[in-house]
Amino acid sequence: MGADSQPADLFLLKAQRSRALNTLFLLLTALLVTSIGIFSGILVYRQYTQMNRYQRTLYLPREGSSDETLQQLESYYKDRGFLDGLKSWTWGKPPAGDHVQEDFDLDVADGNYEKITVPSFSGGPNTRFIHDFNANMTGIVDFIQQTCYIMPLNRSVIMQPKDLMDAIKHMITGDYTLEPEEIRENWRVVTPALSASEVAAKSELLSNECIEFNTYNLEKIVQGVFKRSLDAADVRQFDEIIGSKKFYFNIHQ
Repeated sequence: MGADSQPADLFLLKAQRSRALNTLFLLLTALLVTSIGIFSGILVYRQYTQMNRYQRTLYLPREGSSDETLQQLESYYKDRGFLDGLKSWTWGKPPAGDHVQEDFDLDVADGNYEKITVPSFSGGPNTRFIHDFNANMTGIVDFIQQTCYIMPLNRSVIMQPKDLMDAIKHMITGDYTLEPEEIRENWRVVTPALSASEVAAKSELLSNECIEFNTYNLEKIVQGVFKRSLDAADVRQFDEIIGSKKFYFNIHQ
């Protein structure tokens, strides 16, 4: 009996090992297929978001720019054919003349946001303006002072992403003037700083952008009761060009 049972036990052990190996192989195959699916999904999502975002570096005239500068900018854009679809950042040698650089990141597919970055070498503070159309909030990220300011989004003057993209195209082809209408606003910082949860409740997008900075609400100063600060150090000015409008945000500490 003992001798006869040994082959049976050996066969049973081999069968168990074979089932275990088959199970392991199936698990590894399923894991591989799942990983490929996730990776492919990420690639497709990234491609979709890139195709539906308008990212450009633009050079715009400063206040009081000469006719020569305006002509140089218009010639610069026409020579480079900036209207070929939704391409990425336009790098290369800047145009001649006195100008301001702005980097645009626009969600033209869903119209959720606009991000407009003004580097410090454009003549002002290194700043990013974020317009969150889902939360109806605007944020100003001051990278120099490592501070964020948030205010309600003014839809009456801030263009939707697709409209802004169209305006940019018209500006660089000379259909719209490169000398925008000026809008000046005065705002007061509301203290204390907001907590992370308070910022997230107002706008998840701004919360992600300002996660490492102190963030403050801004309160608009009514022009009738506005008194100009005697100390210029207490006022920070942020400039933003959006299509046919140029905004001057004076933030009083």
